[in-house]
Amino acid sequence: MIYKDVRGTQQADGSYSGPDGVVDENNDQVCLSKRSSNPYGFTTNFSVEWKNLSLSGQFSASWGSYTTIPGAALKTGSGIETANLPSFWKAEDMYAYQDVYDASGNLVVKENRDAKYPNLAHASVNAVTSSFWRVKNNSVRLSRLTLAYRVPGEWTKKVKIDNARVNITGQNLFEFCNDYPDKFMSKMTTYGSYPTLRKWTIGLNLTF
Repeated sequence: MIYKDVRGTQQADGSYSGPDGVVDENNDQVCLSKRSSNPYGFTTNFSVEWKNLSLSGQFSASWGSYTTIPGAALKTGSGIETANLPSFWKAEDMYAYQDVYDASGNLVVKENRDAKYPNLAHASVNAVTSSFWRVKNNSVRLSRLTLAYRVPGEWTKKVKIDNARVNITGQNLFEFCNDYPDKFMSKMTTYGSYPTLRKWTIGLNLTF
């Protein structure tokens, strides 16, 4: 990664001097977006019925801001050999100055000086928040869907039940928009934490 020398040190009046030939993590960071969350969005509930079947759900979307790939997904921790890495870190997409062989002479990483991503060995430099790791924060998902069936009255009355309704509901079902590379994480969760679960619920409503 090559960072731009934007400005120098901060002055007493709060302003900054011009570029000073030194790239500094504190002085050379600039605002990439003034929006930390999506300013636009909508949620819609829908339902349809056909004979004894009904389908209802909730669909939501939001857009208009950016986020960045979490820093924890860009660092290897104790070492590359023993780290669990996000799926987008593929050897063929990572910068390599020259061919890398193991102790037995087998080629494990091929030279790649025009790679998509920087080399993980220099994570302390490459993982600094920058425009390179910025992604759109758009979110489109089906939050809830319920399929229900009302048992015909001529069936239920035989067992002295006025009404019977069976339903199955799914929550956190589908995410239609994900700008993270290789969709390695969901917009519905936080990297490194327990994921948002897809839930299924079966219900039975009886009226006597």
